[in-house]
This record gives sequence, C-alpha cells and structure tokens, in this order.
Amino acid sequence: MTRQEFGALHCLVNCAASYEGEIARNVVEISEDDWQHTLDVNLNGYFRFAKYGIPLMLQSGGGTIVNISSGQAFQVLKNFSVYPVTKAAINALTKALAIDFAPQIRVNAICPGFVRIANSEGSRSPEEVEQWIEGIAQTYPLKRVCSVEEIANVALFLASDDSSYINGECIIVDGGKSVYDAHKF
Repeated sequence: MTRQEFGALHCLVNCAASYEGEIARNVVEISEDDWQHTLDVNLNGYFRFAKYGIPLMLQSGGGTIVNISSGQAFQVLKNFSVYPVTKAAINALTKALAIDFAPQIRVNAICPGFVRIANSEGSRSPEEVEQWIEGIAQTYPLKRVCSVEEIANVALFLASDDSSYINGECIIVDGGKSVYDAHKF
C-alpha cells in the first residue's frame, strides 16, 4: 500500500507504547496477558514494521529508521516491569538492524525521558495535571518536561542527511536527568 500510494519508502519512524496493566505492577503482579500485550505493541510492532518496511526501503534505494524507545531502557522505575524490558529490547533491535542493513539503511533510536502527551493526563483535573507535571519537572535538571515537538525535532534530524554518519545509536533526550540521577549516588 505504501509503495502504491507514495512510490517509495525512505523513512520509517516507529513510535508505539503500551502500559497495559503496567501501573504499579511488578513481574509477580502483572498478568501474562498484559505482559504479552505490552510485548506485542512495544516490541513486536517495531519488528513487524522493520520486517516489512526494510524490503521497501531497499527497493527504494535506502533510507533511515528512527525507533522511539525510552529512557526507562536505562533507568527502571519501581513496579514497571515489562515496559522497560521492551524499550531495552528496542535499543538492541536498533543496533542489530543498524549493523545488518548498513550502508543502505541507517537505524537509530531516541530514548526520551518524560514527555508531556495528551493521554498522560488520564482522568485528573487540569489543576491536578499541572501539579503532577510540575512535580515531575522538578526532578529534571532543566526543571521542565520534554514536549512532543522536541522529540519530533530529534527524529527529523536523525531522518535527515544532516545525521548521515550516525548509525546504531540510542540517543537519550531527557534534559540531563540520566546524568543528574547518576551523580546522586
């Protein structure tokens, strides 16, 4: 369908995440169905897009893949078991694809910290949301959370020729939180 509609595929951005059954559940508490669902969305979806997108990219003369991962691939939150597992696996998949399909296709990952997205607000009132977000922002050296546009700008850079020598990297975009947290010990 992509080839019929657009004629070629040169860029693929994988961006999917599910926290199905994840909130405050460790491996003992999470159901096998919720574990499997999260693996299917967060990891197997990326696999499928790569499996079927890469042949189209190769036929189109090459391209770039940008996988949206998470800072949780490196720093795990308590009682979040399957989500960081899937994001760490995405980072490994990124590196494997980068080696397997270079030089025709470059593959990189973006590992954001907390990003303010519409569905992160849940059923809270606007005031509660702002207070919650401000609390999170205070844990970051830049004292703010990331916007969707900031992640999109990194993806655009990685998809462009300006990043033509970047391949197999997992770029942390978290306002310095991972560096800051590492120095707390």
